[in-house]
Amino acid sequence: MRVAAHEFEQLLREHHALLREHGQAQVRCSELVQAQAGEIDRLNAQAMRL
Repeated sequence: MRVAAHEFEQLLREHHALLREHGQAQVRCSELVQAQAGEIDRLNAQAMRL
């Protein structure tokens, strides 16, 4: 039973680590999407001027 409890605790720690990494990846993706939207706006404005 001790082994199962230890394995469960390890699995729980890994799960929390994966959730943190997933959250950080979501933040990075959101930042990239915002940057791309800004670049698209800038390029659209440039195309209108040209």
